[in-house]
Amino acid sequence: FGPMAMTLLHHWGIRQTEDFGQIVFNLVEFGIFGKTESDSLEDFTKVYDFDHAFAKPFRPAKSLARQPNPSLSQSS
Repeated sequence: FGPMAMTLLHHWGIRQTEDFGQIVFNLVEFGIFGKTESDSLEDFTKVYDFDHAFAKPFRPAKSLARQPNPSLSQSS
């Protein structure tokens, strides 16, 4: 969803990786997904930071202070 990912995920109530775990395990409970004995909700605990994954890549890069363009300066 590109730069709208955080907005969309928050709208859906998804704010951390644990929320994805809840979705997956609800799908397991209804028989849509399967799981092994070693699978657990803890597998989804703090896997990554949402801001770093979904917002930071779309923030504008910090630009250097604008330097005057010498080709535009007029000589007297």
